Amino acid sequence: MTFLLIHGAFHGGWCWTPLADRLSLKGFKVLAPSLSGMAAQADSDPTKVSLDTHIADICSIIKSQKLYDVVLVGHSYGGMPITDAADKMPGRIRTLVYLDAMIPENGKSALDIRYPSSHQFPTPDNSGLIPPVRASVFNLSGEMEKWVDRQLRPQPPKTIIQPIRLKGAWEQVSRKAYLRATRYEAPWFDRFLSVEKLGSLFDGCYGSFQSHRLRANFRISFISRSGCSIAAKCPPRGISVHCVTL
Repeated sequence: MTFLLIHGAFHGGWCWTPLADRLSLKGFKVLAPSLSGMAAQADSDPTKVSLDTHIADICSIIKSQKLYDVVLVGHSYGGMPITDAADKMPGRIRTLVYLDAMIPENGKSALDIRYPSSHQFPTPDNSGLIPPVRASVFNLSGEMEKWVDRQLRPQPPKTIIQPIRLKGAWEQVSRKAYLRATRYEAPWFDRFLSVEKLGSLFDGCYGSFQSHRLRANFRISFISRSGCSIAAKCPPRGISVHCVTL
């Protein structure tokens, strides 16, 4: 079993370091790449990077490393490319984990999913890229806030505005989980957890997790003590246990 951890907007593979270290110590293979245009030293012109580019990044890793039985985890915007990657190769994926992440509908962009919302999404500056928000927006503070601010990178706008094209094969992945950090106010995530989408409830708790079942084989968990940049801040033990037990 391999954990493939995909970061959200403005982030890179660095945000998974605490979780990746913990999983590695438990003997799992862990990959936490920085998607195209998001590394500290850009390997391509970031203004040309699109959602399709990031989808191709994930598929290329799975194919080139001959990965099967993959736990594919997406944080925030990362829910977009992991869904399409799973749509293209559902037989390679063991579990899809959405960590405060977008669950896209066919033909929708990340910007479409973000609205309607009272929280204005940043627009590109003179560089043609979307400047990163401050780490304080993610409910981070102290040294963690400073560290994250130093790492955040501008986001290529084509990754946000390009509509996704899904055939529906991703729904064949039998194990799916949604983890929601309740301290971060984000109605665009909350709507994935609306009452009409909830299936039969069951009693369960994993540390700070409260879990419910969702239709289409989803498990929903609420994490009460973390903000949105949960990939950098989350308690690694809790998430690793939750993923492995799926």
